[in-house]
Amino acid sequence: MKSNRVWALQSFLTCFFFNSALAVLIYFMSDKILAGISEMILPFLKTGAAASPEEMHSAIGLMAVFLSELHTYLAPALAAITGAATLLLWLCIFFIGRSVIARKDEPGI
Repeated sequence: MKSNRVWALQSFLTCFFFNSALAVLIYFMSDKILAGISEMILPFLKTGAAASPEEMHSAIGLMAVFLSELHTYLAPALAAITGAATLLLWLCIFFIGRSVIARKDEPGI
């Protein structure tokens, strides 16, 4: 029974650390991408920009608002997705490992 508890903790920590590292990598990559897109549309939002139709100026302004909201909700959404993925991965690994431990603990094997 002790080996099941050790396996539960060990497998959870492993899944947690690997998925956390992946989530941090995804966060920083998407943060840089969003910052790059924001920098690309910034010249179109300036008042001294080339004369552009009002519809285009409005669309680019709405895109800037969308990008800022996307940046605001990026961390909580990524944390929720990472948490759910970690839990599912851990449950799969835990039950597979537990069955292997049970077969190993059987007499005659």
